[in-house]
This record gives sequence, C-alpha cells and structure tokens, in this order.
Amino acid sequence: MKNTCIGLLLCVTIVFLTFCVSVAASSPSSTNSLSQQPSNSSNNPTDQSISGHIASKKETFPSVEQWLSACVAEASQVNQELVVYNKGLSSQLIDTKKEIETVKRKYKDSEVRRVNLKEKQEELDRILAWSKIKLETARKELEAQQHVVAEATKSQKNDYAAKLKGEVKTLKANITEMEKRSRAFASLSTSINAQPPTKKRTN
Repeated sequence: MKNTCIGLLLCVTIVFLTFCVSVAASSPSSTNSLSQQPSNSSNNPTDQSISGHIASKKETFPSVEQWLSACVAEASQVNQELVVYNKGLSSQLIDTKKEIETVKRKYKDSEVRRVNLKEKQEELDRILAWSKIKLETARKELEAQQHVVAEATKSQKNDYAAKLKGEVKTLKANITEMEKRSRAFASLSTSINAQPPTKKRTN
C-alpha cells in the first residue's frame, strides 16, 4: 500500500511540475506559508502573477474565444491534478500514521526507535515541501484565472465567464483541501520531533 501511494504521488508530482515550470519559473516567489491567501493584484494584465501563464498570452490567440477556451481547459486540468494529488496525500497520511505507531510498538530500544522515527519525519517533511510548492503554484493559477474571469466578464463572454467561475470555485476548494492536508503533515512531523527519548532499561 505504501509503495502504491508513493508511486501515485510521484506520478502526479511529475505531471504537476510540468505545469509548475510554465507558471512558477517566471513568477516571483510568494511565500511558503500555508495560510497565504491569493492577492488581488491579478486584475492587472501585466502583473507578474500571471507572467508566463496562458492568461498573459491573449494576443497570441486568433480570437478571444480560443484564448478563453484554452484558459478553461488549463484550469480544468489543474483541478483534476489537484484532486488526484489530494487523494494521494490522504492515503499517504493514513499509512504514515500507521507506520509511526508500528515503530513505537516494535522498537523498545530508544536509539533504534529514534532513528526510525527520524526517517519517518524526514519522509513527512519531503512530502510537506512538495505540497508547499504545489500550493504556491495552485495559488498563482487561481490569481491568473481570476484575471481571466474579469476579462471574460468585461468582454461579455458570459458562457466562458460562467465556466471559469466554476473552475475557480473548484480550484479554491482544492487549495483549501491541500492546505488542510499540509497542516496535518506538518502537525505529525512536529509531534514526532517532540517525542521524548525513551530511557533504556537497566538490569
């Protein structure tokens, strides 16, 4: 089960990082805080929050409709990836909790237990680091798509605006779910670090 979950997370990570390159690489880093909220600066078409994103490439499309269709497709794809990733995080969190409890029961020697728990903590921290990257990218996507919604509404492309608003609503929900899972991983990692050393029994 553990290998399956890890494989799933790696697969989704590869796909998601392909998207990250096009959005995050050309954008300034925001912050790694899990509680950060999207800014309202994306209303400016030249804002760096949408630099490199399809939202900033309106002029490269033959028509506004084609540009909006591409934006809808991108938002839908990101949402699908986030759903899969969040499911993988949930499974990994459950498995890791079980593994930690197994380590606590199995190893009576304090040093052996400490080493094994440290390995689990490092695994949790790696997952948390990836999640922070994905959260930052997802927030940038949200900013960009909010700009596109404004553009669609301004152009009176109501059908596209409605579709984009639906994707934005779903994107916000997916980001919230990832934030919850990330906090759970952070809390579990902290709890491992706070474990007091177990004294060895002496004869």
